[in-house]
Amino acid sequence: MKANDIYVCAFPKSGVTFFGFLLVAARLRHNGIALLPTMYNIDFLLFDTHKMSGVAPASIWRDGIGDLLKTHEPYSPVPNAIYLLREPAATLRSYFHFRRQLGSRDSVREFLLGPDGIAAWVRHVKSWLVDNHNASQSLFVIEYEALRADPAAELRLLGRQ
Repeated sequence: MKANDIYVCAFPKSGVTFFGFLLVAARLRHNGIALLPTMYNIDFLLFDTHKMSGVAPASIWRDGIGDLLKTHEPYSPVPNAIYLLREPAATLRSYFHFRRQLGSRDSVREFLLGPDGIAAWVRHVKSWLVDNHNASQSLFVIEYEALRADPAAELRLLGRQ
């Protein structure tokens, strides 16, 4: 991890893939790189710390900012982070259906009250936005619903940071 790397953090199914495509496309354009993010290269451009565990990012960026790294982990003392926050009911609904696709047989009630449901969402958000007392960390919060409503405006706000 370099001091100028930027971590993109979110609870699972909070819209980080959507946000990642927007962020990477804007950064590629800003850097004058004639490449579009695709499902084949997104995990390298927005380095997925889960899927790419044990692999070092190969940076292509020319703007002096470090690599973009995606994580679903709870708070970590990284120097720069963008936290994507999505309305909890929508997040948990999406996560429930995603887990069902992976073979989970939990009922809605079992999921919501279980270790990966409401309590996990609260712990994750709280770890980044409430319990985080790291004054040296640059933390920018983006609301998924605002991003969906006006992606250009949200990216401009982020860019000014």
